Order: sequence, then C-alpha cells, then structure tokens
Amino acid sequence: LNNFQDAAVTASTNVLYDNLHAESLTGSGWSNAFLREYSTASADFNKVLNFSLSSAIILDAQAGLVIVENIRGKYTVVIALATELLDSNPAYEFSHKTSINYSDIRLARAQAYFNSGDFINCALDLDILDPDNKPHSSNPTELLEFLRTISAELQ
Repeated sequence: LNNFQDAAVTASTNVLYDNLHAESLTGSGWSNAFLREYSTASADFNKVLNFSLSSAIILDAQAGLVIVENIRGKYTVVIALATELLDSNPAYEFSHKTSINYSDIRLARAQAYFNSGDFINCALDLDILDPDNKPHSSNPTELLEFLRTISAELQ
C-alpha cells in the first residue's frame, strides 16, 4: 500500500505520468480493498475513473469499484459499472490477480440487482453464471439461496 501511495504522489506531478498515476492509484485501491478499507479504496478507484485513459487500468479500477461499492451497499453504482465493464470486456480478468474476473463482476451485479429488488435481472445474471440450471426463478427466497450457493462456489 505504501509503495502504491508513494508512486501516486510522485506520478501526480506531471500529466506525462497519467498512466503511472492511474496504475498506482488502482494498486492503492485494491490494496485498501484487501485491507477492508472500503471508503479509501472507493476514493482511489474513483480518482482513476477521472483519467482519460483507454486501457486495462480503467477496467481494473472499475472492477475494484464494483466489488467495493457492492460491499458498501451502493447498488445503483454497482449495476452501472458492472454493466459498462462487462459490455467493454465480457471475458474480463483482473490483470494482477486473474482469479478475480467477469464471474465476480457478474455475481456482484446479480447481488446488487437482488438487493435493489430487481429479481428478474438478478435471475438473468444467474442464468449466465450458471447456464446448467437456467432459467433461474425470480422468487426472492430461491434467488437468495442460490446466491449464497454460487457465492461460496466462486470463492
């Protein structure tokens, strides 16, 4: 975390270092997320999204923000960011830890749909995550049970 923060401070001195600045903020965001400092992680990721970059760095920051904001209960943000990320790269993998991927993003979006009361879209995401058992019921009790099951399986 300290190394990422030091790099972000150094890189912030010149726009020529925007890629490095965004990369270091993304690293800081993920480090804070793993340390369960979700508000700080969210702030780091949001700073990255303000850069005008077209790269994997932006997708990695979006993915981090999807995970963190889902934990923080910001479901509208989760749905919008997850949709944008999955539309950009349906086979997304976090570049520094490939076990974090499109399945985690889709699961976070399904959870956000569920927590927002949008059980139909939740079921549709589960149909994609678990095509062998589709169509998934839009019954909240059944959805909740399946969300618990698939969350444990994806861990």
